[in-house]
Amino acid sequence: MITKRQLVCMLGVALAAFAGPAHAQFPGTAPITLVMPYPPGGLGDYFVRLVAPKLSEQLGVSVIVDRTARLPVKIVDLRPWS
Repeated sequence: MITKRQLVCMLGVALAAFAGPAHAQFPGTAPITLVMPYPPGGLGDYFVRLVAPKLSEQLGVSVIVDRTARLPVKIVDLRPWS
């Protein structure tokens, strides 16, 4: 005999099996801002200069590099996104 708990579990598994993949929406034509919390000239700056143009080319939107070297990393991470 099937218990109520087993029935609920089987129903949950059946629903999960038929669920489709989730697709995130791309922001469209809005520019993407890469926040670089370290000063220019370092390894992070080199990496951002290398990646930003290729990322812009692949996504088809402009990529803006925001260098906020005057702020500590924790404050930069907590900045509100616009």
